[in-house]
Amino acid sequence: MFDKLETMCDGEVSQFDNRYNTEITEEKYIENILGKTSAMFSIACGSGSYEGKCKDSEVLAAERFAEKFGLLF
Repeated sequence: MFDKLETMCDGEVSQFDNRYNTEITEEKYIENILGKTSAMFSIACGSGSYEGKCKDSEVLAAERFAEKFGLLF
């Protein structure tokens, strides 16, 4: 979870650094999304499924789903 929190903080800083950059690349924009929304969703779903006593494979599946959903969100 702490790795994902670090990723989320890095995404926030990167978004702040690029807030007026009209020439931001698509890759950098996606990286920011993965670093913010996807990481937050992944933490929420992963910790929720862990606390719900899910199997490790189910926790991982919930985290992966949330990461992809965060990218779409």
